[in-house]
Amino acid sequence: MGVFNLVLSMMPAKLLRFIELVGFTADRKLGLELLAIAAGWRADPETSKLLGPPPGTSSNGKQKTETIHPCGHGLRSEFCSIVLQGYHVFLCNDLFLGYPNFPLVQVVLQRSLQQHPNGLIYIYFEGRFLMTRTRMREAIERFGDLVQKGQGAVDSMHLRNTSRSASVETESGLISELAAMTVEEAEEDTPPALPARPGVTSESTSSASEWRQLQYLGHWERSLCLMSLGRWLDAAEGFNLLRNENNWNKAVYTYSLACCMWEHYLTLCGGSAP
Repeated sequence: MGVFNLVLSMMPAKLLRFIELVGFTADRKLGLELLAIAAGWRADPETSKLLGPPPGTSSNGKQKTETIHPCGHGLRSEFCSIVLQGYHVFLCNDLFLGYPNFPLVQVVLQRSLQQHPNGLIYIYFEGRFLMTRTRMREAIERFGDLVQKGQGAVDSMHLRNTSRSASVETESGLISELAAMTVEEAEEDTPPALPARPGVTSESTSSASEWRQLQYLGHWERSLCLMSLGRWLDAAEGFNLLRNENNWNKAVYTYSLACCMWEHYLTLCGGSAP
């Protein structure tokens, strides 16, 4: 119900009027509150709501303290936590949907990382959270961890694919050997046992590709943070890697790389081109 209200609230106004005419509701505030409760968190109603003015200020602009406490943990808590973190650290800023609730994101993210310290999606959310809080150096470190651990996951998938391919080749050789045996040989000899066949290789290949895409996302975010700090060559290295290996938008990668190289050139020239 929370996801349903949240998704519908992001629809265009004309389509939203038609949806409400049919009988559905699109209450973003209610959706976020339901998601937070399902994720195991509840805000103190006497201090603030889960969606409202910028965190740390009241409706009259005065400072206030927001209290968010756990209220249980269920089967759907992990999914709701991912939706909440994605909305507040990604959609709010990129699609201008409202003020992100940083106190809520902080407590949800902290518990998620305690339970899954190597979870790539949570590392990415932490990097985005630090980025939105303008803690760029810490965000660069977290995106670097995302790239490193993502590479480890991809290498593990490739190693598993290699072992499975070797097993399949062995199985094919044994089948050919069995097919070449005559009836008399089969009666005299004990046929070789076929090895247990592992899972389908294409599935693991698809999983490796998904990890690789998340790793590229880490390269992109890390390069943006490096640009904000004026580390042009380091940022250019990330954009160049994306331009050569990723097919999302080579024009954007090439333009970003050119901007970094131009800014580095201006730095060498003392701030202005000759």
